Amino acid sequence: MKFKYRRAEEADVPGIYEVMRDVERTMENPEMFCSDGPEFIARHIAKEGFILLAFFEEQMAAFLIVRYPRGEKDNLGIDIGLQEKELDKVVHMESVAVLQKYRGHGIQRELIKMAEAMLEEQMVHLLATVSPNNRVSLKNFCNLGYEIKLTKEKYGDKIRHIMYKERF
Repeated sequence: MKFKYRRAEEADVPGIYEVMRDVERTMENPEMFCSDGPEFIARHIAKEGFILLAFFEEQMAAFLIVRYPRGEKDNLGIDIGLQEKELDKVVHMESVAVLQKYRGHGIQRELIKMAEAMLEEQMVHLLATVSPNNRVSLKNFCNLGYEIKLTKEKYGDKIRHIMYKERF
């Protein structure tokens, strides 16, 4: 399968939300994925980061939301003990989802590699959360150089590995 990739635009919000909901509905374990609403998605296109999309032919197959948490209290840099002066250099690989019929083609890894290449130079602390039950996602992050820094409850009551990679 040949996939095309591009940066999301405002008009893509409904499609991204539909992929998010479909992935949530088809996950074997609902604890493995946390979905967000259209407002959250739109904020990451407009001002809080960016979103990358993967398409097969005309169908949106996957997305990756990249977030700059800056001084927000949910900055994962706080969880792993980064000094306050380093928190503005944190980027979250916030949410990644691949429709079930397109899994197994390396889309998640490709989206993360593309996002890393697009980051501003000063963004050196790359973080993500992964469910310990999501072996595929965990393997993808580890294969891209991320390591488990901490495991704790996040998003209310869900256990997550906090993954970390330092750029440069």
